[in-house]
Amino acid sequence: MCFITRIIQNSYYLESNHNITQARSKHQNNRSLVTPPFILGLEFAGVVVSAPGSCEFSTGDRVFGSGQGSFAEVISVKASNLRKIPARWTFSDAASLRTTAPVSYGALISRGRLKKGETILIYAAAGGLGLMAVQIAKAVGARVIATASSEEKLAVTRSYGANECVNYTSTGDWWKEVLVLTKDVGVDLCFRSSRSC
Repeated sequence: MCFITRIIQNSYYLESNHNITQARSKHQNNRSLVTPPFILGLEFAGVVVSAPGSCEFSTGDRVFGSGQGSFAEVISVKASNLRKIPARWTFSDAASLRTTAPVSYGALISRGRLKKGETILIYAAAGGLGLMAVQIAKAVGARVIATASSEEKLAVTRSYGANECVNYTSTGDWWKEVLVLTKDVGVDLCFRSSRSC
């Protein structure tokens, strides 16, 4: 079943690296999952404008989800790609959740087996995946060391819960700062969300 959703908010800022690599035909999904030409955008939040009568969604429902082409004003997606937006959330709150949460959760919890009390290094933590990873790691009870390329970006990671922050452009030996922070022990897990680092 397909639903037509009017896009209110897309996650342009948080998924801009994804869109840039996809637009340049350098994203790993180009040609295997998407064939040019196509509309950019993957995550969105909006309002259902049309849905079959036999489905769980109705016209007017506030939803968030994922689907190629979310930069369009209207998108048609499968019901399995949609979730209702909780009453207290804004469209902006919900727009970037559908793909960043599963990817970050899968890396930290399913594959990395991150546990309470462990220390994680989140490299390039100020992007969509990195910020989601910071929140998931904090929810588990881990200590988060975040890296980013500017003090402004590090401030964002702090606001999401990072315990310590390292600017990897201020020195070529940023990992030495991580070793100082961990008293030469290192980290239990490293999450690298950016291909450009």
